[in-house]
Amino acid sequence: MPSLYDKVVSVIEKDPENRTDFECQELVYWFRLKSAVFANLKAEIVADVIRHCSFIRRKRDDVIIKQGDVGDSLYIILKGQVSIHVIQEKENEKDIKAQIDRACGRVELDRDLLGQHVWIAGDGKTVGEIALIKEEYTRTASVVVDEDTDLISVDKSLYIRSVGTVLEEEYRRKNHFVETSQLFATWATKQKKQLVISLKMERHQYGTRLTRQGHAIDYLYFILSGESEVVIDHRSYKDQYHEQWSELESLLPGLLPPATDLKCYPHDFLRQRRSVHKPKQMCLLGSNEIIGGLEAVLGLGTYVESTTVCKDTDFLVLSKGNYQRLFGKKSATQTIDLMRKIFTSRIYLYIHRSSIAHVPSPFLKYLALRLMNTDTIKDLKAQSKRAAERASDKSRSNGMTVCRRLHYDDKDVERVMKKMHMQYVTNVIQMPDLETSERIIEHLEDRLHQWVVMNNSKFVSRFLHSLLNPKASFDSNEKNRMPNKIVVRLRETRLFQRYIHVIAISEIILTSFKIHKLQTHFFHDTFNCRKIRNTLLNSFTFGISLLPTSMNQIRH
Repeated sequence: MPSLYDKVVSVIEKDPENRTDFECQELVYWFRLKSAVFANLKAEIVADVIRHCSFIRRKRDDVIIKQGDVGDSLYIILKGQVSIHVIQEKENEKDIKAQIDRACGRVELDRDLLGQHVWIAGDGKTVGEIALIKEEYTRTASVVVDEDTDLISVDKSLYIRSVGTVLEEEYRRKNHFVETSQLFATWATKQKKQLVISLKMERHQYGTRLTRQGHAIDYLYFILSGESEVVIDHRSYKDQYHEQWSELESLLPGLLPPATDLKCYPHDFLRQRRSVHKPKQMCLLGSNEIIGGLEAVLGLGTYVESTTVCKDTDFLVLSKGNYQRLFGKKSATQTIDLMRKIFTSRIYLYIHRSSIAHVPSPFLKYLALRLMNTDTIKDLKAQSKRAAERASDKSRSNGMTVCRRLHYDDKDVERVMKKMHMQYVTNVIQMPDLETSERIIEHLEDRLHQWVVMNNSKFVSRFLHSLLNPKASFDSNEKNRMPNKIVVRLRETRLFQRYIHVIAISEIILTSFKIHKLQTHFFHDTFNCRKIRNTLLNSFTFGISLLPTSMNQIRH
């Protein structure tokens, strides 16, 4: 019995004039599910595409698009897989075309000559649309078939009256994101254009598992709209990052948690074990946040966190190959530095959330150190190596004079001491280390404490301002959004207006914050309004209890 896909192929294999309206209408639902391009189009437009498109079947190593050619059609993959390659080291179009012709002219296709591999497109994906969106654009990449692949071709006239509006709107949103984002403010126009072309737009529904901790990082996700929840499993880091964990143990042993106290009560010991072995919810990421960027900046091979879509969310997806191609240039240095600051703040949030749940987070602190200063770990490695060499020299001496190889710092010390007419004894004099692991950990803890205090004071001051100022309003795009619903409800109560004295209310709120240790960082869409409301009401329980009994109505 033929499958539904066989029925689709049997229809679109016919000449356009032999395809009936009834057959095309039957396939509309299938095409809408197959490709996001058709998801929001009217049924008549989708049927028009089915009626007039061309069916193409290609084998492995067939080149369907060549970089530098003039484009007159786009392709939608029905079944199979293609790879996208880009030649970026050459600027002259003639040289690019000559290299591609040389690659295609061989008996077996030489993919290395087609340039760097930057993307893989599978079922339902669209390739070749950029040359149709902008008339001045030529083909920006070469597309090679990886396996037997079925595609449909949409020419320019069919594109204009059907999917053109959808793809042009997608291109407009990508271009607006790149032009307005602070990350790419210093990029040249040409580099921005390459980034816009490399980004792919995707929409994921509620409950979709976007990334899994421990899985290989293939893509970076820029959130355009919506929310994604971040969950971390601390116990997996030791097995997930063997090399980094051994480095942590040898260079920064002070970050590791102390041994479990065997004198504690059994139920406390069981509670501690359960808390450590349970994945923890860290935050909600909203608009303009990046998923997978932390791993890309630090050069980690797998995802540090798991993310799940909380509501319908639009993403701009960048492949790992395109990230290395575009962000590896010197012009992207400032972008990388800004990303390091953003991810440092996020890691601080993860560490703080873990400390509230009494879960040790040594690996997250290790990542924070790498983000703060790239030379810290290198310096510790160099000191550890010098200490090992000194220990080996001492063990070989056995009480006798040893003429060992001098380090660069030893030579400098010797030269200075000779000018001062002082004797230099290599086995006795040692320069103190500039940085030690204890000092680095202490500096990290100070930075974490400052971050918590700063963000707590920001939140409390903004909440008091919104509570006591009826004309206060907050833009939804601001970084520290206030829960306007709870503010308005508190502001509207009659009893609350009797106790509107600024000092008294501020002292009560600050006291309740300190007692309940509400030290949460609110940035972008970290928590939704419901969670903020519940957290605030719980923290106000103690503060409101200090007021007369009638004030308890505020909690309702």
